[in-house]
Amino acid sequence: MAASSPYVPTNTITGKVVEKETSTGIANVVVVIYDFDPGGRPEEEIPGAHQPGATLAPPVNANRPNLGDRLGSVLTSNDGSFVLNYSEPEFRRQSPDEQRPDLLLMVQAPEDADSLQEPSMLFVSKALRQNSGRIESYFIRIPKKTLNDAGIYPSQSGLEVSKSKVDRYTEKKDAEQEYENGIAGYHKTKVEQAAADKKLFAERVRKSLATDTSIQRDHLKGTFLQPGELVKDKVTDIFTRGIDTVNTQLQSSTRGVPVNLYLGEEDMEQLQSYFASASNGFATIPESLIRPILYRASNSENIGTLLAQNPIEKFNRETTTEEQDALKILKSPPPPPNPNNGTTGPNNSTIPNGSNGPEVSLLAPFSDLDLKIQLAKLLTDMPSPDNVQQPGKIPSRPSIETIASSLENFSLKKGPADVAAYYDFNSLQIAFDHVWQQLFDEELINSSYYVNQKIQQQTGVNPNAGDKFAVANFNAILTASFTTFLTQVPANVTAHFDITREEWNDLEKSSQDKLMQIAKSLDDSLIPNLDPQGQGFHVTYDAFTKAKYFEKLVEQGERIIDSVRHDNYYSMHKTLRDLHQRLNSAYEYTVFASDNNDYSVNFGVLNTYRQQWLPLNYQVGKLCSTKPLAPKEESEYHLKIKRHSKRSDKEARKNNSTMTGEQTSLYRVEADIVAKAQNKTSFNHSGDGTYNIGIAKMDAKTSFGIDAQEESAQTRKDFRESILKSTQEYKDERTIEITTDASTDIESTESGKIFNPNDSMAVTYLFYELQRRYRISEQLYRVMPVVLVAQPVPQPHEITEAWVIANDWILNRFLLDDSFRATLIYLANKSVGDDFALRELRRNLREQRNLVQSLKSEFAAASSEADNKYRALLNKISARLDASSDANGEGFFTNVVASFGYNDADPETARARELAANDEHRYAVEKAEKISVSLKQEITNLHTLTAEYNKALKDHLDNETRVSRLLVHFRNNILYYMQAIWSLEPPDQRFLRLQKVQVPDLVLDGEKTYKVEVANSMDVFAMFRPDGTTKHKATVSGKLKKPFTYKSLVEVAEIDQPLGFKGNYIIFPMKQHNALTDFMAAPFIDAAFGAMDPDQWTNINLDDFSKYIKNLHDTDPEKFEKWKPALHDMLGQLLADPLRNGDEVIIPSGSLYIEALPATHPLLEDFKLRHRELDVYKVQEEVRKLGLENLRYASRLIHNERTDPEIEKYISIDGKDNPQIGINEN
Repeated sequence: MAASSPYVPTNTITGKVVEKETSTGIANVVVVIYDFDPGGRPEEEIPGAHQPGATLAPPVNANRPNLGDRLGSVLTSNDGSFVLNYSEPEFRRQSPDEQRPDLLLMVQAPEDADSLQEPSMLFVSKALRQNSGRIESYFIRIPKKTLNDAGIYPSQSGLEVSKSKVDRYTEKKDAEQEYENGIAGYHKTKVEQAAADKKLFAERVRKSLATDTSIQRDHLKGTFLQPGELVKDKVTDIFTRGIDTVNTQLQSSTRGVPVNLYLGEEDMEQLQSYFASASNGFATIPESLIRPILYRASNSENIGTLLAQNPIEKFNRETTTEEQDALKILKSPPPPPNPNNGTTGPNNSTIPNGSNGPEVSLLAPFSDLDLKIQLAKLLTDMPSPDNVQQPGKIPSRPSIETIASSLENFSLKKGPADVAAYYDFNSLQIAFDHVWQQLFDEELINSSYYVNQKIQQQTGVNPNAGDKFAVANFNAILTASFTTFLTQVPANVTAHFDITREEWNDLEKSSQDKLMQIAKSLDDSLIPNLDPQGQGFHVTYDAFTKAKYFEKLVEQGERIIDSVRHDNYYSMHKTLRDLHQRLNSAYEYTVFASDNNDYSVNFGVLNTYRQQWLPLNYQVGKLCSTKPLAPKEESEYHLKIKRHSKRSDKEARKNNSTMTGEQTSLYRVEADIVAKAQNKTSFNHSGDGTYNIGIAKMDAKTSFGIDAQEESAQTRKDFRESILKSTQEYKDERTIEITTDASTDIESTESGKIFNPNDSMAVTYLFYELQRRYRISEQLYRVMPVVLVAQPVPQPHEITEAWVIANDWILNRFLLDDSFRATLIYLANKSVGDDFALRELRRNLREQRNLVQSLKSEFAAASSEADNKYRALLNKISARLDASSDANGEGFFTNVVASFGYNDADPETARARELAANDEHRYAVEKAEKISVSLKQEITNLHTLTAEYNKALKDHLDNETRVSRLLVHFRNNILYYMQAIWSLEPPDQRFLRLQKVQVPDLVLDGEKTYKVEVANSMDVFAMFRPDGTTKHKATVSGKLKKPFTYKSLVEVAEIDQPLGFKGNYIIFPMKQHNALTDFMAAPFIDAAFGAMDPDQWTNINLDDFSKYIKNLHDTDPEKFEKWKPALHDMLGQLLADPLRNGDEVIIPSGSLYIEALPATHPLLEDFKLRHRELDVYKVQEEVRKLGLENLRYASRLIHNERTDPEIEKYISIDGKDNPQIGINEN
C-alpha cells in the first residue's frame, strides 16, 4: 500500500493589523476567518454585497451559529502581521458543492481571566470577499480609542500605558457616575412629582372623608395638632392662653375662687384690724394670715388629697346601741354584797348555797286551795262545743279584697345582715383646653391612590379629576371607573384558563401578551418553525411530544395567573375590596395629641362622691303567674329568672370572671345598677375591667368659670338620674317566668311544690315578685389633684396582624366578643405557617396535575402503540397463512419472489416474524397496563390532594375574612383595647417610659389675696365646732406666673399609682397641689373636717341627721335643748330640698311571694254537704262527752280522790306494816 502524500495548503490569507493614528503594529490579537454561508446554499449571490458603499452587519459575537464554515484563527506577530493557510475541504463542510469561499474577517481582543465579559470585537469586515482567490491579503487599521477601550496600547510606553489606563478608568468611572447621576436625577424628578401628586391626592381624600377639624374645634374646645407641628409647642400655647384666662378671672373685681373660712375667737382677734377696715362688707386679708387657718386640719402648707370627715356620721357611729351598752357596763358600779349570804326568805324559797355557790329556787307546797284555783281556771276557759256553730268562730276564707289589702300592707323587715353598701362616683374637672390630634388611615389613601393611578395608566382617564372629590363616597367613583374601563378577557384565553375579568385586568401588559401567546399556541395543533421562504414551515410531532409541550404551556399560563390570584396582594380587585373594608370601618380617630417624643398634658381635680345604698323593707311586686289547683291536686313550680344583657357587657363579664371573681363572692343587685349608671356617665368605653375607675364626667371648661356649689349639685343630680334610669332598665331587662308541671323529671335551679288540701274547694295560687326597697344618698368623699398625660394611639393603618400578634395575650383577656377568640388564637399561632403550607400544597397540586397529564399522554401513546402492534401481529399472521398456502401450492409467484432474494414467503420465516410481532404486542399491552395502574393511582392521589388543597384554601380564605373582621373590630374599639394594654403595662416599665415626660410647672406670681365677708353665714356643722367659731364666705384671687418652666413627670405625680383613663389620657395623682389645682380645690376645703361639699346641705344625709337628733337627745339633753331651734330649722330645710339625700328605689329581688285564693263555692253535691254537717254534729257531741269526762275528773280531784279512774280493779290493804300476798293464792 502506497504512503499518503503530505498535506500541502492550497489557500493563503495574509495581512497586517495596525493602530490607525501611528501605523504601529498590534501584536497578539486574534484574527478569525469565516466562510460566510447564511442559508447553507452554495455559490449564492448575496443581494447588494457588491454594490458601492454596501456593508454587511453580521452578528458581533463570533460564536453565534449560521455564519458558515470557520476556516481558522491566528495571532498577530509583534509587527501586527498574520498568515492563515487552509485547504479546500475546510469551506465545504456545510456546502459540499461550494467552489470558492466567501471570506469574513474579524479581529478580536484577548480574553481576560478576571473578567466575565466576552472578549471585545475590535473589527469586523465591512464587505465580504465573495468567491475569494487562493491568496488574499488584508491591511486593517483600528482607531486608538477602540484599542484603548479594549485595554490594548501598542504605541505607548509603560508609563504612558499606565497613565492611559488611569485616564481611561477615570473617564469610565466619571461616565458611570454621570450615568448614575442622570438616572438618579430622572427618578428624583419622577419621585418628587409623584410625591407632590400623592400629597395633593391625600389632601383631597382627607378633605372629602375626614372630619373637618375647624368644626370639631368649636365642639371640643381646644386646638388640633397639624402635620409638622410639635406637641410640646401646642401644649405651651394652650397653657399660655389658659393662664391668661385664669389670671383675667382671678384678678377681676367681681370674680375669684369661692372659699369658706371658719374663724374662731382667736382668729377674729388676730384679723380684727382687717375687719375694721372692711369695704362694702368685705375685708381684704393676705394669704400669709389665712393659709394657716384654712389648712389647720392638715398641718401642711401644701396638701394633696383631701378626705371628707362628716361629723354627723362620726357622732352616730360613736352613739350606737352597742357602744352605749359597752359604756354603761364599763361605767356601772359593782353590785352590793348579799347580806343574807344564802339564807332563805320568809316563804323558804331558797336554800343555803355555801360560801360562793348559786342559790336554787324551790316550789312552795301545793294546797287544796291552789288545786281549786287551777281547776277554776281550766273550767272557766273551757269552750262549749256549740261555739263552733256560731258565726265568726271559724276563720273566714280570704277573698280577693282581703288578699289585695294583705299585699298592699305587706312589709318584710330587713335582717341584721342587710348592711349598707357604698359605691364611688368620680367627677373630673379639667383645667385647660386640650391639644387634639386626628389620626387618619394612611393605607386608605395609599389604596385609593394606587387604584386611581392604575385606572389612569390603563385608560388614560383620571376618575377623580375635577370636582368629583366633592362626592363623599369617592370609593364608589373609583369602583365605577374601574368597572367601566375593565377590558374583557380574550376568548382564546378564556377557552384554556379559568381567569376572571378582574384578574385579567390586574395583569401587566407583558403578562397579558404572554398569556395570549400561550393561548394561541394551545389553539394550534402544530409547532411553528422557519420555512424556506423565511415565513416558517411546519414539522408535525407525535402526540406524546405535543402533549408534553401543551403541558408546559398550560403550567406557564397558570403561573402567570397565580401571580395576581394568590401572590400579589396589591392587585386591583383586592385593593378595591380592602378600600371598601377600610371605608366601612373606623378610618380616623380624634384623640389627645401624643407621639413617641412628646405627650400633651393637662391638670385637674378629681372629686369622688360616695353613694350609700341602705336596704329597707321588702314589698310585693307585680303578679308573675297564677296556678289554679283542683281539690287534693298537687303541682310543682319552677322559678326561672331571665336577664337580657348587651352582648359586649355580657361577654366582657364572662371573660373577666377570673379577675373579678377574686374580689368578692357576694352578689348584690345594686352593684349591677351602679355599674350600669357608671357606664352611662363615664367617658370610658363599656366593658368591665380592673383598670376602669368609671370617671363620670369630663368638663372642658376651667373650674374658675364654674360655681363650685352649682357644679357639685349638678354632678350629684346627674348621678341620681343615672341611678334611677339604670334601676328602671334593670327592671325592664329582667323577666320572671313561672312554669308548672305535674311531672318531676324537669331540673331547675329553684323549684317547689304547691298543694290544695281541700276536699271540695278549688284554690288559685298567686305568684308575685318580691321587691326590695333601697334608700340612696351620696356625699363628697375625696378631692384629689391629678395630672393627665396623653398616650400614643396607633393610627388605623398601624392596627395590623403584626400589632395583634404583639398584644394578643392582653387582647385575649379583654376581648369584648367571644366570637373573635378563635380568630385571635389562629392569628397568633398559625397564620404564617398556614400561608407556607398552602403555598406548598398549591405547588404539589400543580406537579401532581402535570404528572397525571404526563401519564395520560404516555397511556395514550402506549395504547396507540399496542393497537399498532396488534395490527402488525394480524398482518404477520395473515402473511404466515399466505406463506403456508404458497408453500403447499409451489406456485409461480413464490419462485419469482425467491429469485429476487426475498424469503418472506418461507413459512418458517413468516412464523418467526409472527412470534416476534406477538412478543412486541404483549410487551406493548403490558406497558399500557402498567401505565394504566400508575395513572389510576395518581388520579386518586390527585383527587385526594385536590380535596386537601380545596379545604386548606377554603379555611385560608375563611380565616382571612375572620382576620379582617377582627381587625375592623379592633379599629372600631381601639381606645378600649389600648386602655387594656396600658393597664397591664408593668409599673417599672411605665415609670421608665414616662418619668422624663415634661410637665408645666405652674407657680404663683406673687401672693394670694382673700376677700372675706364680714357678716356670718349659716354653718350646718356649727354644733361640732368650738364655741365662738363663725363661718365667713370669701373669694381668693392671685396670679399665675408666665412664662412657665417645665418639670419631669416623676417630680409632679405618682407614676406607680395610675387612677384610670380618660380616652387616651392616663390620670395620675399629684404629689401635691400646684398653684392651679390649689385654686381649683379651694372651694372644697374645710378647716376642721378636711373636704366638704360647697353645697353644704348635701353634706347631710336625712337618715343620719334624724339619727343624730335622736342620739343627741338621748345622750346629751342639755346640748340638745341648746341647739333644738337650729336643728328644727335644718330639718325643715332638708325636707324642703328637692335634691335632698334619701331617694328610694325599688329593685326586683329575684324571689317569690306566694298567696292562695280559695274558690267561692264548694264542688260537692247538696247531700254530701248535709252529710258533712252531720259529721260536724257528731264530732261536736264527742267533744261534749270528753268535756263532761274532764268535769268528772275535776270533781274527783276536788273530793280528794287521787286514784286513777281508768283502773278496773283496786286493792287496798290496811293494818300491817308489811303485808304479804301469796302469788299462787286465789
